[in-house]
Amino acid sequence: MTQPNDPLSAISAELLDRCGEVNYSPFGLTKREYFAAMAMQGYIASLSSQSNISSNDQICGYCVGMADSLIEALNNETKTEPNA
Repeated sequence: MTQPNDPLSAISAELLDRCGEVNYSPFGLTKREYFAAMAMQGYIASLSSQSNISSNDQICGYCVGMADSLIEALNNETKTEPNA
């Protein structure tokens, strides 16, 4: 199951223990943030110089929505996979 706020990269419990707090994770992006950044990169790369961008807020909202949709699709795929 993919959770939106799971860290993008696995972090060992030993490394977290060295940080002093189990819930502290300063080690980069969450999966949701990464997926949104990739969606934004693709969206912006597909724009032409002739494009009429409505607003940055709309683009950001669209990309975060894409990230949430991807996480939901991944979780639905996990639920429907046959047991091996």
